[in-house]
Amino acid sequence: MAETIRELILQDIEGVLESRYDNIYRGRTQLEYGDLPCAVLLPGMESAERVYGEQRITLPISIYALQIIEDEDVGDLAEVLLGQLISDIVGNKDNIGYISDMQYSSGGVDTWPEQNEQALSVQIDIEILYSTNIGDPYNQKTI
Repeated sequence: MAETIRELILQDIEGVLESRYDNIYRGRTQLEYGDLPCAVLLPGMESAERVYGEQRITLPISIYALQIIEDEDVGDLAEVLLGQLISDIVGNKDNIGYISDMQYSSGGVDTWPEQNEQALSVQIDIEILYSTNIGDPYNQKTI
């Protein structure tokens, strides 16, 4: 079965993250300690508009980096993880096929871990802009 343009974009993002993480999960919100360190992709509900015979689509994606804290300073670790995510994803947007643009919309630590917690989660939110032929999520216009 053919893969949609959206699926191909998500696979490319996973490929970019593979340079840093052995474990990459998509659509998974419950993790075990043994899953860490890892990255998690949570693709959101996309929006689209019809323009000149194609669908121009905006796909929001939340990407999380989860790391075991160990003896690290949590504040320092958070900044390192945030910088890595931005650099790995936004800095490598040329390695993600099928997109017309990408923008970083937000990022950081949503909930800081309690003193007895063993992991830190850092998040970035991006918006991917891409297009498909109207009614055909498997193909894009060729120019």
